[in-house]
Amino acid sequence: MLQASQIASDLLLIQATCSTIVTRILLQDALKTFYLGNTSESNWDAATRDVNGALASGGFSSLVQTIVYSRNATGSSPNGLLRATANTTGIQLTDQYPNGTYAMLGDPGTLGYPTELYPNITYTTNNTPDPVDPTVNATNATAFLDFPLNSTSALLLGK
Repeated sequence: MLQASQIASDLLLIQATCSTIVTRILLQDALKTFYLGNTSESNWDAATRDVNGALASGGFSSLVQTIVYSRNATGSSPNGLLRATANTTGIQLTDQYPNGTYAMLGDPGTLGYPTELYPNITYTTNNTPDPVDPTVNATNATAFLDFPLNSTSALLLGK
């Protein structure tokens, strides 16, 4: 039986793993070029391969899927900027396609990325300069109505 300290430790490990993945150089490079105007699909190719590999590394508290969202309304989409799933999962989901087959975790489209596992993000502009681009106002991103998403927040969703 897991004790509270073991659960807390596992949650911290998951948070550290998330931080490690989102700070990968190829992902950061793709984000920088995206915000400079490169919205092509090919901008994300190397970063997607890199994140897929990081997700497939395994371990007890490993992550198997992620969606990277925009820091502001630029390119904002419920599908995010980058979607990646470890190629080692083989996890069958409960959702079915119209032909009766079950979706697998990571399938293209919404079935392979269960909406219950990802937040609905709302972007609002405030009156302070954006620290990355002081020529525009900063944007606040929130999940739900009152949960800020930023470099110090953590949100764990599950199904």
